[in-house]
Amino acid sequence: MKRYRLGVIYLTVFTCALATIMYVRTRQGHEKLPTKESSVSFMEGDLYRDKEQILLRFVQTNLTDPSGGIVTNTCTKNGDSSILSESIGLILYYSLIKDDKNLFESGYQYLKSRLLTEDSYIKWKTGGDITCNASIDDLRIISALFRAHERWGDDKYLQTALISQQRIYEQQVLDGKLHQLYDWKYDKTNAATPLCYLNLGALRELGVYNKDWVKVYNESLDIVEGGRIGDTPFFYKHYNFETEEYFFDEEYVKGDKENVCVNLLYTLCTAINVKRSNVFYGKPAKQSTFPIYAFNDQDGVFAARANYFGQLKGGESEYRSTACADALLPWLKGEMDSKNRLYAWYEPYSQRVASPMESTAIYALAAIYANLCDEKQLEKRLLDRMLEFMVSDEELHCYGGFGDLETEEFYSFDNLTALLALALTK
Repeated sequence: MKRYRLGVIYLTVFTCALATIMYVRTRQGHEKLPTKESSVSFMEGDLYRDKEQILLRFVQTNLTDPSGGIVTNTCTKNGDSSILSESIGLILYYSLIKDDKNLFESGYQYLKSRLLTEDSYIKWKTGGDITCNASIDDLRIISALFRAHERWGDDKYLQTALISQQRIYEQQVLDGKLHQLYDWKYDKTNAATPLCYLNLGALRELGVYNKDWVKVYNESLDIVEGGRIGDTPFFYKHYNFETEEYFFDEEYVKGDKENVCVNLLYTLCTAINVKRSNVFYGKPAKQSTFPIYAFNDQDGVFAARANYFGQLKGGESEYRSTACADALLPWLKGEMDSKNRLYAWYEPYSQRVASPMESTAIYALAAIYANLCDEKQLEKRLLDRMLEFMVSDEELHCYGGFGDLETEEFYSFDNLTALLALALTK
């Protein structure tokens, strides 16, 4: 039992580390910051594409190991040689944006060989002693596999996605509520979830292939809607299913309500999930001809069900949209107008900056959110500020990456989110 608790602790630390596995640097004052007008035209069109290609080369040269995995941290002293399912999911999504089947296939083969267990659970990171998953990463990967099948017609992507989604549904969905993790060694889940783990867009896509997920989507949407902190633009980090309570970020709690802070990264991830759920992608390409497959645990084979995509019961009327993340957009605009920068930590009620730390990932995620809101001017201003963190010295081996030159720490999450943000901009 002790090892189980440790496994949960390790995974919890990982989820908390979303805020810390990003290169952070501080600067005082606002000197040499682009103005609102100049930043819009600072880097557009082909120049963004150039930066994307430079960053991609850095990822492939410095972060990708010989087997195709993306290392978590390049630092030789503090480096983490394990590969996160988070990183594989992000590179799969990037492959879809770029319509690069070879890159997608490389990520898929790594998933199959190093992260997918014999029972089709997805480990949250590589290692023989890892017996937990993370729903946020599983949903991202499964969604990418569904879209890859729709685009390229390769049935192996569909089969892997369907088996994995069934495993999650069987073990992590209780009373329609999706729990954060499952430990298959001890047959245990936990009683809570971070709100940013509830990938509403992916859950909506899953409902196309398995209508049991419709209830999970609506339950998750209820949790996210209730998770906004008063009339602020921020969201709580955790929701406890047993107590039906929301909780702040455990990394930065000083006691009472007046001494708590929120990490903007978690709010941005939650808001992106909300926006993506309102822009539904779950429309299989062959609705009239291709059958849904369900994994039959009794005999271990795929069996075609009678329902076809065009004959699904329920449908879009069973889903609802929400505007609970809309308050974030004017707040982001206000921060960039007044400060020309975003910070990692804020006091939620006063909305004052709690720490002068900035982050590549914060700007990348904010740019993705702005893209989903069709706010091109804001998106470009955020990208321009993000690109100030890119290593610009062409003589350095880490040219084009986002990281700390002094410690030589370059994290996968920072660089992959930046890559996605650049790929999405038009």
